[in-house]
Amino acid sequence: MRSKCCGDTSPTPSTLTRKTIIRTSVLQIRDGTSGSSAASVPHPGVTNALVQRAKLLQEENDELYAVLRRNETGKLDEEVKALRRVLGKLERSLRG
Repeated sequence: MRSKCCGDTSPTPSTLTRKTIIRTSVLQIRDGTSGSSAASVPHPGVTNALVQRAKLLQEENDELYAVLRRNETGKLDEEVKALRRVLGKLERSLRG
């Protein structure tokens, strides 16, 4: 899951980066399971299943990140409103 701080507006990873991550993950899994010569060429179904699962997990991660971001934005909006009220009270106190 991505970790974002309050003022961080950096964009989410691009599609190219996601594809690179997925390919790298599949290669790592394939290389980790290639103990015998028969396993050196993975079944295309296994590779496709892993790629589909990685895509699904990335989509879920993006959705959860969007929810988290909306939640944080809502909290920041409430904090801004409260600070504006305090500022208004301070200004009125200074004037009168």
